[in-house]
Amino acid sequence: MITVLGRQYHFQKRRWAIIIGLIDALGTFLFSLLGRNIEPMNVRKILVSRIDHLGDVLLATCALPHLKRAYPDAKIDFLIGEWAKDLLVNNPYVNETITYNSFLHNRSGSLWHRIRSDAISFLNAFKKIRKERYDLSIDLRAYFINSIPLLYLSGVEYIVGYGTGGFGFLLDKEVLYRTGIHEVLHIADLIKSIGVDVKDEEIRPLYKISILGEERAKSLLKSEHIQSGESFILIHPGTSDKKKEWNIQGWKTIINDLKQSGVKIVLCGGSNDIHIVKAILSEGSQNGIVNITSPLPLEVFAGVVKRASLVIGLDSFPCHLAAALGTPTVVLWSGINDPAQWRPYGNNVKIVRKDPSCAPCYRSKGCEQMTCMDISPEEVLERVHFADWK
Repeated sequence: MITVLGRQYHFQKRRWAIIIGLIDALGTFLFSLLGRNIEPMNVRKILVSRIDHLGDVLLATCALPHLKRAYPDAKIDFLIGEWAKDLLVNNPYVNETITYNSFLHNRSGSLWHRIRSDAISFLNAFKKIRKERYDLSIDLRAYFINSIPLLYLSGVEYIVGYGTGGFGFLLDKEVLYRTGIHEVLHIADLIKSIGVDVKDEEIRPLYKISILGEERAKSLLKSEHIQSGESFILIHPGTSDKKKEWNIQGWKTIINDLKQSGVKIVLCGGSNDIHIVKAILSEGSQNGIVNITSPLPLEVFAGVVKRASLVIGLDSFPCHLAAALGTPTVVLWSGINDPAQWRPYGNNVKIVRKDPSCAPCYRSKGCEQMTCMDISPEEVLERVHFADWK
């Protein structure tokens, strides 16, 4: 956190914090003449916003059942990036999704493509939000870029959020950001600020798999000779952030060790992970290893994750999904993020990590050495054996 003109910001580079701090200072002066809106008494339409990545949106779903309990007659919509829409397709608390593809969070295409997608989706979201006339919106992102300017310009009556990503002067209620707690509890703080009664231990991410998704996952596993109720370990060795990857030999070592116990090993991933899986499977026997690495529909992949006895992976979405579904999970954690805030949120999650003096560094691209990923196979296997999955 960097303090500028008495306000705290989530930036790594001080110059960006100063720029946003100056914008906020000017905005605070100008908008102080307008005053803040009063919290609406009759909330008919709510717009929840989380415009960043899949794992972040999954964590954000923890707010939905509690908002619905507090406002049972309200329509709840969700503002998200297009890449996260499938996460909410079967969510029973979401009526409709609105997409805004922020160029900073969009991982698809060239910079020009992402900027163009940002502009087009911003305009479309602006029109949709303005037409709906939402009584209440909660921006669940505490970092830059957030959706606060979009929500304000679109005419939302009452906006709640954190000012730590900038534009706090546009909020009707700015919530104090607490350091050292999990992101799920930051979300809890936001909904508590508008009077939603929720205990910290009651709040959990939510992902619902359709019956069709469950059946397709079952059929996929059956085609690989894994029957219903049969134990298997699902390993997801890839990540969108290459700095968080583990070494190939390490994966080979733990797979060979786990195979000795007789349990089946299933390797998975998307199209970007095919090269990693091929490297893991090279120069060795593939007996006892099932490879389902391919771009699976999300709910099919979730069905496989739910049926797994144990999931082993990196600091990425699949481990967050496994924890949300209640599958025992072992995570090889880099030193980029703080696990106290960002670890998968569940009851049976084991973290394997080094603790160099530079961690957590919060550097989006890590560093050249990445000594925080010098994790030994023995350390991973120790967590596997302590995880409650057998």
